[in-house]
Amino acid sequence: IDVAVTENTAHTALLETLATSTDGERELHEGGRWRGVLMAVCAVPFVGLGLAIMSQPWLAPERLKSNTLSAIGAGAAIAVIALIFLWLGVRRFKRAPQVALRLTPEHFVFANLAQPLPIEHIAGVTLQFMQGIWVTVELTPEAPL
Repeated sequence: IDVAVTENTAHTALLETLATSTDGERELHEGGRWRGVLMAVCAVPFVGLGLAIMSQPWLAPERLKSNTLSAIGAGAAIAVIALIFLWLGVRRFKRAPQVALRLTPEHFVFANLAQPLPIEHIAGVTLQFMQGIWVTVELTPEAPL
């Protein structure tokens, strides 16, 4: 636990140094482009596998004498699950250019908030480095949300 605390402290200090050295407006993205491509590419062979299993009763009926329905069902299940992952990968790839957080000298502009959040209404910010960077923003009671 001590190692994680020191790593978090070091990462926070590095990000604070980078934040003070910049000026103007900065845009932060989710970074999901590569994960979307990887998910879609990994799903394509399983779509093919599911379709191949589903086609076995018609291509080689002598091998599947009484199990044609189970082969079609198993192939359909594999193909449907792979198509879901393929769709999620394409969706993640398409959403990657969207700005998740825009930092200006006066505001935090989150993609899912209706209006910008003024910096003077932020009581505290914590960063957690688990599976990426998690930003937790604590607001003052008079924050306009």
